[in-house]
Amino acid sequence: MILCIPPARSIFEIGLLQDIQWILEDLAKLPVQYWHNTAHTYVQDKMGLAKTDAWLSTYGPKTVGVYWEDFSENRLLCPSGTGEISFAKIAKDLPAKTICVMRTGDYFSNDEIMAGCQFLKELQIS
Repeated sequence: MILCIPPARSIFEIGLLQDIQWILEDLAKLPVQYWHNTAHTYVQDKMGLAKTDAWLSTYGPKTVGVYWEDFSENRLLCPSGTGEISFAKIAKDLPAKTICVMRTGDYFSNDEIMAGCQFLKELQIS
């Protein structure tokens, strides 16, 4: 079993760039890893906390999994490819064995969700 730590979606949560580094260093002997969230790191970038590139250069090679979640009009949990995030660039910085999960809100239709899956498939993200 592995415990994965994702990035925070706001400054009021644990999981800012430096927080994750401290947690992983302190728990280095335990099965604790990093789990990337595309929308949360994008929001932190927009807030000026940490650039998405900094997350990927620091944790990309060590990433166990990723939530492929888009961000649009100040809304998290958007299907992939419907918002502002550049998924192709992120995918290049992750290990080939990364677990991929498209995460969406329940307010999207099945067609919108399936379009997000197709978008990831076209980018060869699965």
